[in-house]
Amino acid sequence: MSNKIGKILRSIPGILWFMLLSSEALGFEPDFEDFSSGYQFELYHSWLEKGNFKIDFPAGFTSAKVVKTFLDTSGKEVIVEYDWQDWKIYDQREVLPYFFYVDESVNITLYLTYLEAFVYRLNAADKEYLFDFVDLESIEIHYADKSGKEALSQLWNDFSSKRIKVEPIELFLENDKLGFKIRLHSADELDILFPENSELITMLDKIKLKELEKSRPVSYYKAREPAVKEQILPTLEDLSLSEYIKNYIQIPPIRELLHNKIGNVQEFLRSEFPHHQIDHKETDYSLKAEPYDRNFYGDLNLRVEQRTDGINILTMNDFQCSGKEIIFKNGEQIVLSRLTDHEFEQTAQFIPQLLYEHRALGSKLLNFLLIHDDIPTTLVVYGDERELYEIDSYADLLLLLNEYWHDRIVYFSLKEVNKIDGFIEFKGFLIAAIPGKESCDMAEILFHLDKDFKIDLIMMILHPENKS
Repeated sequence: MSNKIGKILRSIPGILWFMLLSSEALGFEPDFEDFSSGYQFELYHSWLEKGNFKIDFPAGFTSAKVVKTFLDTSGKEVIVEYDWQDWKIYDQREVLPYFFYVDESVNITLYLTYLEAFVYRLNAADKEYLFDFVDLESIEIHYADKSGKEALSQLWNDFSSKRIKVEPIELFLENDKLGFKIRLHSADELDILFPENSELITMLDKIKLKELEKSRPVSYYKAREPAVKEQILPTLEDLSLSEYIKNYIQIPPIRELLHNKIGNVQEFLRSEFPHHQIDHKETDYSLKAEPYDRNFYGDLNLRVEQRTDGINILTMNDFQCSGKEIIFKNGEQIVLSRLTDHEFEQTAQFIPQLLYEHRALGSKLLNFLLIHDDIPTTLVVYGDERELYEIDSYADLLLLLNEYWHDRIVYFSLKEVNKIDGFIEFKGFLIAAIPGKESCDMAEILFHLDKDFKIDLIMMILHPENKS
């Protein structure tokens, strides 16, 4: 296998495949008769189950494959390819990003196909699909300082209850073997080394035979209940905030794409913020609310961009600086005196986004302003009992609270900016108030910044039904 590095290859799954598809996108919800085996049919439903995916999305077709885009629980696109022959699906893969150089003489298509099918099976709910797909006599796996079967078991243990999120795959050569490095969000790196192309083909042929041997007879599927069932949960109105989080923490709402669904921006904002005074000049909008307890603010200042595919609503950096103090037009002040001049310059610019993102809670505006995805978050809820949750994405938590607080006025202010062990920390207070009532839900939120001044850890301490 050549070790010359030459030609650049880059995956662009969101654009490339849909250029190859027919112009008409159709719904595609495959049933048992659309699969080459019962094994592939059950793999499909196992993947849907783990990701809690809805299936009512359009698909594109070619004679060799079906390409379908799903939305995960955070609203991010997941592109899946179903390879088929004679209109029967025989393989399923998640399209993965990659970026590397490789010699033109090396055919990597089969290796990438295997990796995408590997990740698809790791993102299934049942362990067997992953372990059936790996012949450790043919390929090498390294993960979390382990190798072989131990590495595969550790990988499954780490992701048995959640989907993996893959960063662009890297290519390397080791002992004349072609290897791929897969970086996983909030986890160790995964390395997979492959044999020669012909040996990999032999391994895949054996896997297909194993799948056919393990497939159940047709009669089993005809008498079977649907593999994916809709979970029946209590309605939001019947639950306290603590109960709501406990029931829905694993299935937060999906971010809604509204860019091409809003005709009149001012009417949209009035319907979402009925208790705010709304002023606008050209593309700038100002939403004002009386401060809560004279100390917590709910104002938002926004600007609207008109794009070819609709509108986008963005936050405005509408503050002035006095020394190391940020001052807004409404009198709100944030003191960053503990920071150096460089730290002040780097952090001040994104504070309005942080403020307005939280003040948009309880409204559909959050779908435009939400940016803090993939940030590990600890949530502590002080209800009848103290509950602790570890959440992979802060955006998921905000989408969850957004649904519950749909009839609230939300206030959010940063009250402390500190440096601890050389790292910057923000401390904010969030209040979700019911108009005309004394009680409110209140949260204390700690934001930890890394050395690049990006938020990398968040803790929220939530007090439901706090008395004013």
